[in-house]
Amino acid sequence: MAIEYSEDAVDVITIQSPKDTVSIELEVAGFQGPAGPAGSAGPPNILSMGTVSTGTGGSLAAAEITGNYPDQKLHLTIPSGQDSYIEIGTVATGAAGTMASAYMSGQTPNQLLNLVLPTGQTGQGVVVLGPNDPVPDGTPAGSVIFRTT
Repeated sequence: MAIEYSEDAVDVITIQSPKDTVSIELEVAGFQGPAGPAGSAGPPNILSMGTVSTGTGGSLAAAEITGNYPDQKLHLTIPSGQDSYIEIGTVATGAAGTMASAYMSGQTPNQLLNLVLPTGQTGQGVVVLGPNDPVPDGTPAGSVIFRTT
């Protein structure tokens, strides 16, 4: 009868007799030694832009990183949006001195652009002139001058 064993973390003991061979695996836990010194820092990872493609409408956005450290690529798939039709909805007059505003209403694909425009200052007048006519003396400052062609 012969007995053999290995020096690995998993010991295999093999027992041979003239009639049979029996192998027994034993996992032997050894003593945990102290931590070793820290290794040097590796190179920084480089994540560059890969492909950006358009997915089908209604699908989810997707992102995938390919390649191996330290050189990887980010690939994106962005779903296509729905076509939308925007029409002018309401146009309201706001108080003088307030800010103009705009807001959307409705649902895609049929939406309305609604506007609120503040009251402007009273104008000084409108002067309509021919293409070569001089501006008349006494025209109030701030007047709107139109030239015809």
